Order: sequence, then C-alpha cells, then structure tokens
Amino acid sequence: MRPGARACRACGSDSETGWSGLAEEMTADLGTPLADFDYGEYLDREFSGGSLASKHGRRRFALVLVLLAFISSLVAWGF
Repeated sequence: MRPGARACRACGSDSETGWSGLAEEMTADLGTPLADFDYGEYLDREFSGGSLASKHGRRRFALVLVLLAFISSLVAWGF
C-alpha cells in the first residue's frame, strides 16, 4: 500500500473500517510483524553505498559511454 493511500486496493481496508482479516493473512507469510519493521534500517542494510556491484556498475557504464563516443566519432568521420 502506498503512503497516503485512503484504502488498500488488495483488501479494501481503510481508516474507517480498519484492517481486514485478509490483510493480516497476507502479511503473516512475511515472517515479521509489520509493527516491528524499521524501513530506514532496511534501506541502510540493503542499499548502503560502496557495494561491489555498484562499483562494477559504474565501471561498466563508463566503458559503454566511451565505446559509444568512439563509435559515434567513427560514424561522424565516415568509417
């Protein structure tokens, strides 16, 4: 459910009727109660900067950019 939504599209719960039993059933499989979930902590843990994948991603992006510049210069010169 997106923040600020008036009602849940999946189960129809809203601020007047409260959470339906379906909502509790849907979150039971997650293995963690929603009240104990810290979204900020999750973001820090999962997406902290400096990961190996992000370094390789930047390197790959730079390589593709250089190759595209080289190919476009070849096209511009008529090769």
